[in-house]
Amino acid sequence: MAETNELMLSILKDVQANLADVKAAVEHHTTRFDLLDEQIEAMSGYVTYAIGKSSENRVDLETLREDIKSLKARVTALESAE
Repeated sequence: MAETNELMLSILKDVQANLADVKAAVEHHTTRFDLLDEQIEAMSGYVTYAIGKSSENRVDLETLREDIKSLKARVTALESAE
């Protein structure tokens, strides 16, 4: 009976050691995922900012194109008047 107890104790110690390894790995992964979540959140802010700036630039370019078209028409009218 003592041999059975010692065998079970040995198996339980192995299971306990493996469980400790699993817990350490889970803790490491949890820490890493928390860091990745922070990085993704920061990148999300940067992407949102970049999209906003891109939209502003598109509006500015459209306005400049309209202004250039208007100025060309005025210059053409002035040149025709002379």
